[in-house]
Amino acid sequence: MPELFKTPFEKSSEGDEFGNMVSTISQIREFFKMGDEITPFLTELFAFLKDLMPLMTEVNQSLHLSTDKLPAASTSISKATTTTEAATFQVMDKLEDITGKLTRLMDKQGDQEMDLIQSIQDDIMETMDTLQFQDIAAQQLEHANRILEAIFNRFSSLFESLDRVRMTSKFGQAILEALREETAEENFEKHSADFHEVTKDIIRNDNVSQDDIDQLFNS
Repeated sequence: MPELFKTPFEKSSEGDEFGNMVSTISQIREFFKMGDEITPFLTELFAFLKDLMPLMTEVNQSLHLSTDKLPAASTSISKATTTTEAATFQVMDKLEDITGKLTRLMDKQGDQEMDLIQSIQDDIMETMDTLQFQDIAAQQLEHANRILEAIFNRFSSLFESLDRVRMTSKFGQAILEALREETAEENFEKHSADFHEVTKDIIRNDNVSQDDIDQLFNS
């Protein structure tokens, strides 16, 4: 349509479209500018993750090994508690039986023998009081047992979450695939040996400097 016949509204509409186009171009320019600024950071981040991967692999394997042992440890604590409790009660029953027999014996003895029997009974009562420690020990073992079970459940939940990430996330699949590659026996042994070689002197020294940290991740 010739310029002469355009209404003011139509002119304004074209101006708005041009303004939107300029704004979009500016946003695209800012996006690429931000990309240029964040690229070095992402490069350093992925380099850090690559250096961190061997350590994470070692930690992951250690966690699996430790978690596998937790149910056995919990079962052992329960068995130890039950066995100790049964043995303690059996000893206390025997001591109580002996005390009853000594009481009946006192009725047939003289004063001197009665004093000796009374002394024996006192020793038995002290022994029975000492055996009360079993109740406290059993409570402490039961508390430790509950802690072990809670830790086992937490680790089991963690491993299940990792499996879900692997199945539902492409990023998770990439990370776990990298972990599997790192767990190849020859690669794992090499990274583990290198890691221990670099850190063995640093760990013994309490004063860890930034140079030590940089040396660790740049090795």
